[in-house]
Amino acid sequence: MHALRQAFSLREKATGLLSNLERLKEEKSIEEEQYNIMKQSYTTVIEQAESKIKVIKGRLQEELIDKQRVLEVYGQELKSLEARYKVGELAVEEYLKAESRAKNRIRKAEERSVELKSLIESQNSTDTGGYIDVPLKRESIVDLPFSHVLDKIPDLSFLKFSSAKEWEFNASRTAAVFGVGLMFISVFMPWITAIGLSAIGIQLGKGLGVLFLILALVNVVALFLADQKLEKQVHVYTGAIGILGVIIVFFVVAQSVGSRLGLARLSPGAYLYFIGCMITIIYGLNKPKA
Repeated sequence: MHALRQAFSLREKATGLLSNLERLKEEKSIEEEQYNIMKQSYTTVIEQAESKIKVIKGRLQEELIDKQRVLEVYGQELKSLEARYKVGELAVEEYLKAESRAKNRIRKAEERSVELKSLIESQNSTDTGGYIDVPLKRESIVDLPFSHVLDKIPDLSFLKFSSAKEWEFNASRTAAVFGVGLMFISVFMPWITAIGLSAIGIQLGKGLGVLFLILALVNVVALFLADQKLEKQVHVYTGAIGILGVIIVFFVVAQSVGSRLGLARLSPGAYLYFIGCMITIIYGLNKPKA
């Protein structure tokens, strides 16, 4: 992991510089005031690097726990598949296909677990790939006024994606793709019609149009998430927000347009978006956890 390697390297570089500084003081080759300033600077860098290492390892530990759960789940799935095959519930081809998919997931989880354990147990840059020269420019270290804000930016390394080839195509997955497709396409269809004039979804004011498009795009991305639990949450939450948005369009936007232009009604785009959201929510709620 590059971030951990970089943090180790930063700590080692600052430690080395601090050691050189102490030698200069012993040789009386540096003024006391300058010594104190530089020592404080290097000490701060070391402390911040150690804090960063601790945070990164904490996140790696969480991921390791998640991988252990994945191994347990797919280990049980292999046993279940074997039992279902032996009693005749699964055909040979279906059994072999499902078994191969489960073993592939187990293999990937095991490989990642080994890598995570190695990183968690690492003590220096050598353990993480070797020392790299990290510049001590003020812009690059975390003693800036907004560093405490930057430290709170979440680590997005957990966002791992799978390819369409790894999808398990079944009725549920097909329905999800169809639902997400409805959400995306309907944004560019008429949503409100009044006195012969129509407004497409993306044109809705107060940021609603943009929101509907973003929700659709997020659902598209969610289809490729390797973490099935996260995918489930994304589909459910964005679908719920989308339905709430359609309700707002009906009770607020349409009524407002109607009061100004006469009778206004929802057009097919709004209904299709609503249906797409419902499909993604149902898919998310029924999707098995990995």
